[in-house]
Amino acid sequence: MSAQLTRLLEAGRTPRTTIQILPLEAYSTTGLAGGFAIAQAHGVFDTAYVESAGVMSRVTERSEDVSVLSYRYEGIRSEALPQRESLEVIKETLKRWTN
Repeated sequence: MSAQLTRLLEAGRTPRTTIQILPLEAYSTTGLAGGFAIAQAHGVFDTAYVESAGVMSRVTERSEDVSVLSYRYEGIRSEALPQRESLEVIKETLKRWTN
């Protein structure tokens, strides 16, 4: 666990990675049914990969699907701690695992 937390701290210090923790106090349930990722690249449609609990995972380019997932992502992110606070939470958790 301490190695994983250390790796998260290292990743969070790079300019291309953002780490934000969603605290339990947020009571957000969006995304609990399965994870998802949204891929964006110049010159192609946005694409989403969706994992569902108990249902086959899939990739979709349907703009309606990607729009819904983008909306959900922004909802999750709006409840998450800012990166600086998230990295502090990881540091404090790492201290508990190494002491």
